[in-house]
Amino acid sequence: YIIALVADRDLSANGVEVDFFEGVAKMPAGPVVIAQKAEVDLVGAFIVYTPKSIKIYFEKLDYSVQAEADFFAKHLKSNPVDWHMLQRIWIDD
Repeated sequence: YIIALVADRDLSANGVEVDFFEGVAKMPAGPVVIAQKAEVDLVGAFIVYTPKSIKIYFEKLDYSVQAEADFFAKHLKSNPVDWHMLQRIWIDD
């Protein structure tokens, strides 16, 4: 089974502060907590749209919100157009 959860934006007031690019951002702890409690792998997924297809990159992550942030940053550096953030996530915004 696969459960997909949004992990790049904190939709609550309980986000965890992480280093993200040049600043500090808040991201949700939920995916990490659920994976730990269920004793299952935490897997990051990043979608890249190409003219002819969609590519999805998967990577097994450590159980930490910072690991998720690092995964997103790695993929966003090479594919920034595929990320749509419509709310503030950086603490000092």
